[in-house]
Amino acid sequence: MMTYPSQLKEKIAFSLILSVICLLPFWLYLLIKLIFAPEGFWQNIFLVGIGVYFLGAIQLALLAILAALLFAIWKKD
Repeated sequence: MMTYPSQLKEKIAFSLILSVICLLPFWLYLLIKLIFAPEGFWQNIFLVGIGVYFLGAIQLALLAILAALLFAIWKKD
């Protein structure tokens, strides 16, 4: 089935919105690191621990969901 320009724009917009939602944990981690500005070894270890274990796990789950949704959006009809 042929994709018309309006359908293509909708697919691109939806893909971008999903990508932004998927990357929210990464941006949240950067914001937290910027706000707290860790200076010592233990502060850095604590923030890396939060980033890797908590937000990293969420990020990986969202990336898997994003891949599935993008495949469903862009597959040929």
